[in-house]
Amino acid sequence: MKPVLTSEEVKKCEQYTIEQVGIPSLVLMEKAALFVCSRIKDDVSGKILILCGYGNNGADGLAAARILIGRGYHVQIVMVGNEEKSTKENKLQQHILEQLSISVKRRMDAVSDAGGYAYVIDALFGIGLHRDLEGEFIKAVDLINTLHWKQGAKVIAVDIPSGLHADSGSIMGDAVMADETVTFQWKKTGMLLKKGPLYCGKTIVGDIGIYKGNITLDHYLMEDSDLHYLPYRDPYGNKGTYGKILSVTGSETMAGAMALSTQAAFRSGAGMARVLSHRNNRQILSVSVPEALFDDYEHVLDSDQKMEYIINHEKIKGYFDWSTSLLIGCGLSKENPAAVLTEYVMRHYEKAAIVDGDALNIISKHLDWLAYRKEKGYPTVLTPHPLEFSRLCGLPLEAAKHQDMEYCMHWAAEYGCILVLKDAVTLITDGKTVYISDSGTDALATAGSGDVLAGMIATFSSVDSSISAVRTAVAVFIHGKAGCYAAERYHRASVKAGDLPDMIPIVLKEGGI
Repeated sequence: MKPVLTSEEVKKCEQYTIEQVGIPSLVLMEKAALFVCSRIKDDVSGKILILCGYGNNGADGLAAARILIGRGYHVQIVMVGNEEKSTKENKLQQHILEQLSISVKRRMDAVSDAGGYAYVIDALFGIGLHRDLEGEFIKAVDLINTLHWKQGAKVIAVDIPSGLHADSGSIMGDAVMADETVTFQWKKTGMLLKKGPLYCGKTIVGDIGIYKGNITLDHYLMEDSDLHYLPYRDPYGNKGTYGKILSVTGSETMAGAMALSTQAAFRSGAGMARVLSHRNNRQILSVSVPEALFDDYEHVLDSDQKMEYIINHEKIKGYFDWSTSLLIGCGLSKENPAAVLTEYVMRHYEKAAIVDGDALNIISKHLDWLAYRKEKGYPTVLTPHPLEFSRLCGLPLEAAKHQDMEYCMHWAAEYGCILVLKDAVTLITDGKTVYISDSGTDALATAGSGDVLAGMIATFSSVDSSISAVRTAVAVFIHGKAGCYAAERYHRASVKAGDLPDMIPIVLKEGGI
């Protein structure tokens, strides 16, 4: 995995590198400029337009302009903003250009309407932008996007597209939509969240010699090499060695989620799986996943004098003792006996419990159940999509902070759980560290995809009856890769959730697992 930094963390690392290591800021700037220039093809016939602000991001752009002109490119430089706010590095880069008699324009109307720009380099703002763009900067962003869309210029953003918030991925009034973003040393969190990936385009990370020193980092991007975090598979083991999953899934009218999660569990390496579901689902499971054991709810449910469901403690204890992890919620419905089963699991299951789908909606009205599990030290994984998380945190969907990392870390810590905040880019946090998985594809935006993921997470926690945030993150990463393989085999618009379990072995095999 690779660290992903916030803007504040980057500033601390730069400060450490300059003040403690002793590398001058101008050396870092020259390396950054050289890396930007490396993205320009040698055979460019058109002009290169570089729009620069008066901060250090603009200074990177000015240095890149000097290097490109020295290599024989036709470069036009336009400064945007208030010259009085120039940083000392920016002033120095301007001075160097003056000494070399390189022309710098200070009005955007100097940009030719006739086009002819092969590249536009955005060096207006770096990672320090924390307010909405306005005035001249909005015009500059609009100009860059217009040259891209209407005249075919390739847009390269320096460090981050101007207008994109470096931490949150929010659009600050408007933003440059880059073909490529050339960023330095580490990706920034905002490049991965919300609209960040769309506006960054292809992100290229360049090593310019910034060191982190003793700064503690707690945001990481998952990558292929992280598959080694999966549980060790004993070559001399048996079906009991590799985990026994108890799955409380599927209602009278929703059997598909039960089947998908169980298929995924076996494809992920589960030794055994037992499903507690509605009696109508027995034949469906025996056909779709003949490897699984099946028992209907009536094995663990009694009814009182009011004909309301109650749990038979002795009977369900046998299921709990047999299992090494438990999955609840996939296609479960929100009506009884689902609510009764969910409460009992939350209060009495002491091993790793993965809570998905309808069980999440049930516990959203009973957060004290989560608090109870935290107090008892029972491991819990919650896997909400944005709407489910909005219910859990009690906020309207448009206000739900499912990709606000600090909020999500605080929420996970408060309730003592691992959160899997599903979206195009998924966040996984235990309240201490955030893992980010961007391995997925829009092919996963299909009914049942989340049920497959839930079965995978249950499997990866079943070997030793525990779960960690990083192991959960690996499950999410593999799930995303499986979606990509399915999209390649079929078409990303044609992938069904039922296609995903068969892709899991391909990901594991290619990962050397």
